[in-house]
Amino acid sequence: MPPRITLNNALNDVGVNTNVFSVGVGYKVLDHKKLSLRVSLGPSLIWFDGGSGCSTGDYVSDGIALEKYCGEIIPSGTIVAAIEWDVNEQFRLSINDQLIGSFVNGMAVGNNLSGSRKFFTAKNSKFYMSLVARLIYSALHSPAIDNTFNFKLGTEF
Repeated sequence: MPPRITLNNALNDVGVNTNVFSVGVGYKVLDHKKLSLRVSLGPSLIWFDGGSGCSTGDYVSDGIALEKYCGEIIPSGTIVAAIEWDVNEQFRLSINDQLIGSFVNGMAVGNNLSGSRKFFTAKNSKFYMSLVARLIYSALHSPAIDNTFNFKLGTEF
């Protein structure tokens, strides 16, 4: 399980800056040369702050007064499933789904689903171009739904 995920969205009214700190155990369900599936779960902590709603107190999501939790560390649990498929030497597909349950007002849920298509510029090259789609729902943010599409250039180490 990744130790930390940081999300920043300046357009949010509540939760401009969000950090998820998690530890846990993971298991590779599939571990083939071109296809892998990993599932992990464990406890986590969420911290979020920033946005006009953290100071005005005007935002409620799923019955939760969000300003009460701005800047607080919230105990949570996280489950992650990730699948990666190397279609060929230059093309990779990935899907990652992270479900978070936070102990706020009973249980506040969040889901971060992302998919990416990564194209490597040449065989055995570490440089790539990638298109990433991310669908995010979080009861602890306003707006609760955030969908993004990114184009990335990068390298693998």
